[in-house]
Amino acid sequence: MTLLLLKRGRYIVFTTVEAWKHFNFLCRNYILNGFSDALYEVYSIKKTSKEFQWTINTNLKMLELKSFLVAKFLNFVTIDSQLVVNQVQELQLIIHGILAKGMLISESFQVVAIIEKLSIAWNDFKNYLKHRRKEMSMEDLIVRLRVEEDKRGMEKWLNKVANENGARANVVEVKKDFNKGNNLRMGLNWDQKVAFPRSKNFKENTSIATRWGTSHLTVGS
Repeated sequence: MTLLLLKRGRYIVFTTVEAWKHFNFLCRNYILNGFSDALYEVYSIKKTSKEFQWTINTNLKMLELKSFLVAKFLNFVTIDSQLVVNQVQELQLIIHGILAKGMLISESFQVVAIIEKLSIAWNDFKNYLKHRRKEMSMEDLIVRLRVEEDKRGMEKWLNKVANENGARANVVEVKKDFNKGNNLRMGLNWDQKVAFPRSKNFKENTSIATRWGTSHLTVGS
């Protein structure tokens, strides 16, 4: 198979292979001319436009993945409804993904970044960590976070138990006062009910007293 190409006013006969090589050369160099010197050195070693295009697409996807991981790392924030240690471990997975893509993050930067991402409820502990003179490793930071979180959980549990015991004691005290008030009221009513006026018939009052009880009676002569 041959192709006819017009060049400088005359036709040139190309075979299919020659035509493919010619267009490949034009396409490849057209794209390379748009690159900077650093990128030109990287991509100029590719021989065919297909290989060249595949490398570019792969690198673009890799760049997109790197950008996604970096954005995920920068936008990561801790919340109070989940355990801090679990959230830090999730952030570590993102960091490992970034490192796996060839981007370097020093351990000191990782430690400082995690401290800064602690929630407002951890401000006091955050300031304590930031003002430490001795540099911490990631392992030291996780240990300190776990100890602090266990301490906070214990304090929260003790406060809950104390509040429940206080509420229970208040209920018992109110119940005692309520029963005491009822007893006083019942005593007054009892005395009022069993008080009798003076009667001429002592035997009649005595028989009534026997039925009602003699401890609260006022018996007339």
